[in-house]
Amino acid sequence: MTVNDDLEGNLVVTDITKVDDKTNVNIVNEFVEESIDVQLHLTKVIEDQSNSAKDATFTFQLLDEEGNLVEEKTITTSGLTGSVDFTPITYNASGTYKYTLRRSLL
Repeated sequence: MTVNDDLEGNLVVTDITKVDDKTNVNIVNEFVEESIDVQLHLTKVIEDQSNSAKDATFTFQLLDEEGNLVEEKTITTSGLTGSVDFTPITYNASGTYKYTLRRSLL
């Protein structure tokens, strides 16, 4: 038998070869999820210059859905902008993952 993807989300079976004059076919479709690493990138832009110096330091906390600290990063702006990359997070299963990014006032 030949199985092809019709590029519309369907698998199409063609060319079924009979074995002992039987056409019973048992198809087992296995999907193995692979892990993926995702890296979050943060950019801080100071828009209101009346209360801020052009160069300042800000600390941000990345929290998971339960409020647990995943990672904390510090950004020092230069010319009103600054950026930082968080450590990549590895996901081993499909799903919805929720995070909160919070500016630390410490």
